[in-house]
Formats: sequence, C-alpha cells, structure tokens
Amino acid sequence: MAVFVSTPRMTIIGTVWSVPATAPGLGAGVTIAGTITTNATTISGWTTGPDVGFASELVDVTDNASGGFKEFIPGLSSGDDIQIPLHADFAASEMWADLQTVFGTLVVSRPGDVVRYIDIKPTDSSRSATNPSFVAAVYSKGIKPLQGSVGAKAEHALTLAVTGGFAYLTA
Repeated sequence: MAVFVSTPRMTIIGTVWSVPATAPGLGAGVTIAGTITTNATTISGWTTGPDVGFASELVDVTDNASGGFKEFIPGLSSGDDIQIPLHADFAASEMWADLQTVFGTLVVSRPGDVVRYIDIKPTDSSRSATNPSFVAAVYSKGIKPLQGSVGAKAEHALTLAVTGGFAYLTA
C-alpha cells in the first residue's frame, strides 16, 4: 500500500488557461488539457490547504411504495466549494497583492464576476500519474480580507466556487 504525507502541496491560481477550447469548466464532452498561463500565482506558501472534494445532490424519490424508508437517486454533481485559509500579509508583493493580481479590484468589490482557474497537486513536482493535477474553473464566492481575533494569527479567507467539475490531469 502506497501512503504519503502531504507536505509540499502545490496550489496555483491564475486568470487564463493555455488553450481556451480545452479549459476546465466547459461542460461534458470536452477533453481538458493545458495549464494556467497568465497571472499564475503559487499560493502554496501561504496556506495549509486547500482540499479537493466532489459532491452529488441526492434527489428524494420517496413515495407510498417506499416501505417507510426514504429513497434517493443521484442528481447533479459538482466540485465542492474550495475554502482556502491564507496567512494575511498586506505588504507589497505578498499575499494580498497576489490576490489582487489574480482577482483584480473585484477582490473587494464584486469578486464573483470573472472566472479564474485553480490547479492543485499533491506535491510540488511536475504533473504525472503519481502526482496528478486537480484543475477547475472557479469564481470567487467571497473573501474575508482580515480575520482572526486578538492574539491570533491574522488570515485572509478565500472561498472559490467550482463551475463545472474538477478535471484530473496526469500530463
């Protein structure tokens, strides 16, 4: 059994996918390929996450013949929202500046207006069968520019909503 400890997880966010016709988030039947090319910002050094998750809606189809039990069928699937806790730093060329580079002034006005891309790998090595990328098109669902109580570490909190699903890339 192969087991590893997640230590150097690599997370990159950016504004442009290398080939728009193969970008994540386009829907079923599209072969996803490529990478983030513009404003590709590595946020790994600022966070302990994010986690990748998938979910399916369960639609209740309980009826009089269900024998007293609820019955469900799978409905729509989606990537879970991505919660990213980030160390807060407002200095030039640090985390807040990086977020503004990727999300522009939308980071504080209307963060959900533009699609962005995220690429999450188990390690900081190149993509491969043993180090796959989970990539997705995302919208900023919200940001907390400053959180934390007195005496606690100050953080930014970024929430990204996945549009479409995650793609699993090995090359």
